[in-house]
Amino acid sequence: MIDFFNTTKEQRKTLLKADYNTRLEATKECIRQVLAKAKRPVIQFSGGADSCVLGWFIHNIDKTVPFLFNDWGLFLPRTKEFVLEYFNKYKVKYFISDSGYNYKSFMKEKGLPIFKGVRKIVTKKDYKKYNISEDCRKLKNICWKKFINEYHPDYYFIGIIADELAQRKTIFINHGFIQKKEYNTFSVKPIVLLTKKEIFSILEENKILWAKDAYEYEYKGKTVKWYDCSEKIKVRHSDLECFICPVRFTEEGWGRLGRLARKYPKIYEEVMKLGIRDSFIKIIQDYPNKSDYIKRFLKTYPITEEDKNIKIRGLF
Repeated sequence: MIDFFNTTKEQRKTLLKADYNTRLEATKECIRQVLAKAKRPVIQFSGGADSCVLGWFIHNIDKTVPFLFNDWGLFLPRTKEFVLEYFNKYKVKYFISDSGYNYKSFMKEKGLPIFKGVRKIVTKKDYKKYNISEDCRKLKNICWKKFINEYHPDYYFIGIIADELAQRKTIFINHGFIQKKEYNTFSVKPIVLLTKKEIFSILEENKILWAKDAYEYEYKGKTVKWYDCSEKIKVRHSDLECFICPVRFTEEGWGRLGRLARKYPKIYEEVMKLGIRDSFIKIIQDYPNKSDYIKRFLKTYPITEEDKNIKIRGLF
């Protein structure tokens, strides 16, 4: 039996190459070993596919482990609704830690959440001028720190944000299942050995509650289902994540806000009134030779009549 608190890089590489059943058993054994040692464990639960599988695994081993939903305020209403539905279905003990913000209050006070491509163009001292901010990155930490101060967890189980297999492999090879973190805690990622396809299979075969429709989107005029791998399509992000994040491009050619416009038009209208598009247009006008990435992103928005009247180096 492998001691998952003390694995070597070679052991981890070997385990990555193992068959599905071996990797699945290693996942469950990791959970058992951590629970045997932990005094105040908690499951960080986002509502995504990975979280649903992880929560189900742990709940089947020890039903006393509590769940935590970090509600930093930038989710669609359906995210929290689904999280509560999952908690109630499996009758788990849970905590909700909030940041004190919702998307309206955050954008009015802090500005538009930005991404790496913008940070290379606009310096921090000019953020206020363009109504942009990096503070969204702090919201999850606000929730987590608040929870730590109240509950004092030692080990926390968490899924994998990145869906790509290569990133999962890198995480496991470099760190294993268990990694020391700040606040005297350890993060545990038991399902890092499993592929996204395997995660979906576990959900379906075991009839685990999950928001499968959140993983569907439009591509070339048709709805791509969560299980559809045709045309090399890979669904990377779901509607359960931060919906105003401009960083998410998908293979459908739409950014996350483009998806928001089609699936949740009323919320999209509210977000647009807060000035997201205006911020991007102003940056492009002030930095015409450095803004190709922003232009590419802006094209992922639904084009309006107002946009057609804007002529900035062939943007529209």
